[in-house]
Amino acid sequence: MGDEVTISYATTLADGTPLESLQSKGAFTYKLGAGAPFRGLDEAVASMRLG
Repeated sequence: MGDEVTISYATTLADGTPLESLQSKGAFTYKLGAGAPFRGLDEAVASMRLG
């Protein structure tokens, strides 16, 4: 915790319809564990591994 992370994402509905994307807005950076921009993000990012 406390690491700075930069993420970009795109979400789609089950049928492939785009829902939300940061691809047009660019990535964003925040400090892990300091209150993620939306619910569940800290846990999801903290559990990721390289590879």
